[in-house]
Amino acid sequence: MNKIYERLVNNCKRAYKNNDLKKAYDYWCSMHDEFEYIEKEHNKELDEWVKAHQEFQNYMSKFTDQEVYDITNYGKEKYYKENDL
Repeated sequence: MNKIYERLVNNCKRAYKNNDLKKAYDYWCSMHDEFEYIEKEHNKELDEWVKAHQEFQNYMSKFTDQEVYDITNYGKEKYYKENDL
C-alpha cells in the first residue's frame, strides 16, 4: 500500500510544482479514494485500521500547508463551478 501512496504523493507534488492544479487535485482525490477503500477494508479490525490511518497521515504530512490550501481550494472552486454556486 505504501507504494501506492508514495506514487500518488510524488505525482501530486510534481503536478503542483508544474502549476497543474487540475492534475494535482486529481491525484489528491485518488489518495483519499485509496484511503477510503482501505479504511472500509479494515473497518472491523481496529489495529489494522489504526495502522492504515497512521500510514495515510504519514504520507499526507509530506505536503506543505500551502500545497494543501492551493490544491483543496482548487477543488472547492471546481465544485462551485460545477454546481453553479
